[in-house]
Amino acid sequence: MAGGRAKHVGGGTEEARSHALIQPFPGNAAGLKGLMFTVRPSEIEHFDGAELVELLRALLYAEARKAGVPLRNVDVPLQITIADGGQDASVHWENGEASTAYFPGRDIVFQCKATDHGDSQWKKEVWTKQSQSKKVKAKVLNQAISDVLARGGTYIGVTATPLVGTKAEDRATAIRDGIAEAGGDPTKLASVQVYDGNKLSAWATDHPAVALWVKERKAGIPLAAFSTLDRWGKRADIATPPFVPSPERKFSLGSSANDLLDFDQLAGRIVDHLSDPGACVRIWGASGIGKTRALHQALSSNTLRDQVAAQFIFCDHREVTGHIWDVANHLKNAPYAAVLVVDACPWEDSRRLFELASAADSQLRVITLGAEGRDQVDGCLMIRVHPSDRATIKGILGSGLKTTPPDVLDQIAALCDGFPRLAVLAASAGDKGFGVRSSAHDVAEKILKAAGIEHNTIRALECLSLFEYLAPDREPSDFDTLSETLVHMKGELMYEQLVIAAEQHLVDRNHDSMAAQPLPIANYLALRRLRYLRPSTVSAFLTNTSSACRDSMLARWRSLGERSPTLVEVVRSHILGGPLQEVEALLGEKGAPYLAAFVHADPNTMMGVLHSAIIRKSIDELALLDISDALLDSLRLLASRKQTFRPTTGLVLRLAAASDLDADTPVLQLLRRLFQVALAGTEADDRCRRETLDETLEDNDPRMKRACVEALGAMLTTHMTRFGDFEQVGTEPYRSEWLPQDHEVVVSYFSWALERLLDVWRTVLSLRSRIEEIIAADLRTLLGFETAPHYYHLRERSGRR
Repeated sequence: MAGGRAKHVGGGTEEARSHALIQPFPGNAAGLKGLMFTVRPSEIEHFDGAELVELLRALLYAEARKAGVPLRNVDVPLQITIADGGQDASVHWENGEASTAYFPGRDIVFQCKATDHGDSQWKKEVWTKQSQSKKVKAKVLNQAISDVLARGGTYIGVTATPLVGTKAEDRATAIRDGIAEAGGDPTKLASVQVYDGNKLSAWATDHPAVALWVKERKAGIPLAAFSTLDRWGKRADIATPPFVPSPERKFSLGSSANDLLDFDQLAGRIVDHLSDPGACVRIWGASGIGKTRALHQALSSNTLRDQVAAQFIFCDHREVTGHIWDVANHLKNAPYAAVLVVDACPWEDSRRLFELASAADSQLRVITLGAEGRDQVDGCLMIRVHPSDRATIKGILGSGLKTTPPDVLDQIAALCDGFPRLAVLAASAGDKGFGVRSSAHDVAEKILKAAGIEHNTIRALECLSLFEYLAPDREPSDFDTLSETLVHMKGELMYEQLVIAAEQHLVDRNHDSMAAQPLPIANYLALRRLRYLRPSTVSAFLTNTSSACRDSMLARWRSLGERSPTLVEVVRSHILGGPLQEVEALLGEKGAPYLAAFVHADPNTMMGVLHSAIIRKSIDELALLDISDALLDSLRLLASRKQTFRPTTGLVLRLAAASDLDADTPVLQLLRRLFQVALAGTEADDRCRRETLDETLEDNDPRMKRACVEALGAMLTTHMTRFGDFEQVGTEPYRSEWLPQDHEVVVSYFSWALERLLDVWRTVLSLRSRIEEIIAADLRTLLGFETAPHYYHLRERSGRR
């Protein structure tokens, strides 16, 4: 860099940095080139069902071409959601070689299971879906196995899971046992085998084009775990969900509150610092806080993107432990400038990389990302990432842990909820098994013990944990009152104890606010404090405190919910004999702050109260109400539960009937979402939705029928979107969102909706035009389904040919 280069804290100038890094990284470097076509089991073991079938398809065609088998004799449909009769792929031929290295015979049926779940899974795989149930004693062979038995062919199970030892043969034995239990003779088959992740990786390695496809699919780079900026951005944990800009997010360069970077300054500051050889950057903060996504987005959206793309080499330390030092040494000694970015890098390994980059004549620059760090380290730019919101953490977990069940993801998200020191405190407790399987009580006790805090400090944390956050200096009188009311402690003493807890990383201090962390400890302490409080005390506090304190307390009920009998009693006292007992208060502005929190705390009581409040009003009276977002949010939460879906959607239909159905109102948006075939945000199945509409269609009020028409139209929707995850109510056991199991269910869903629309079209002349608009909007999609005859019948009856 020329001696006149200007440096600026924060962004720097584009002109000053434009020639900082000019040598492109040779993507086909000799030391890395040889690994392009070597597939490892770990590279395919997390393939989902669709990816596994796609891989099998590529392998079958490659093997067939290599063996001279006509490609028309390979059948691998990719519509895996359609019932396949026990067969995902098949190969058969008559002339030529009798077998190949991976085709043990001329007649083979393949069945895929992305994840191996043991012998029992494979045993029942040869049975029909109906007879797989434990309640069905007589097992029946599926069509695929029956056919291949009759032909004397080969049956091969395929899984991406690597199987060690004799497990692959054990699975094959289980398949034979399943055939025999269903009355078949497995000896009639030429062979029964299971191709696991190990065999699939060896097979893919035998076909360079397939191996390259795997690399591009999962890594897309010469050495599987190293990538450029573009390919790094295609990782699932970065690409999905889409990055949400956060202009207010801050990045600390040191302990001073004034030494901060905005998001749009991040890339410029990093690139400016890396202009000189040997320069190092450490980006640190809690795991899941968004370090990786923030860095990638900053580099991708900056005007320096092209320069960065040519110079930066990205990797994940967990994936390159055996290669990182060879690669780093190679880059250090190479005659070109390069920046090695190492994600999930432990602090000690980060320091070793910094030392390597600082060696004499080194051209290497290093960026590491990890949980640990310090505000100041000589010779290294230290950037501490401020905590992310809970939704961001959950989104990162959901994108990165592809095979993790949703309920486990929820537990992990709770443990990582914006707390940067959770891993450090847990490690100091000496128990590595605290993670997602431990209860909140266990986690709280271990971390409190590790922190070594005293009784008064715990009491202060109990009070703070009742709130999403408190601002002691913003409204001092409110803080003093709540501390004396809820924990019987003077405000100054409580503040002192919270400062002590902050030194142990159990309180997050953000400017003038304080919040208890991490979430498991906050929940544990809040529930313990609620056990010591009378419901009348909490109810009176909510009524008399400031709106800020009230809303901060109510925001915590999502995480406490039905686990607290105190909160349940507060709900009932407020709505049955307290300030919200009147319908106008409950449904109006006065009740809006409480509704969602009350649903989380006592959903069944709230269902009854809201049902009574809305049903007792006529549609004309409902039309005069200003329907709040809070009311609709409460109804959305209640509709997510199967047990309250029907009464809730009945209320939504009634509110929709009272609204302007020609406008895209919030209530109409909710109605449509609840009745679409997927992403509806409820565990209620298609039967529940049909029963709700059947019941409502009996209402003779034309406004109710019009609302039903809009719901039926939503049932035909094929373009569905939803922001956010399927939300659970309070602390109830995890509920799975309903999705149609196969194509047949979707067709049945569409057909039923069309039949009901036709019935309304026949009987309500005023709705004919709207019904025809709805049908026409989805014509192209409907013509691809078996529902098309219903459409033509409707068009014919309406005289529109």
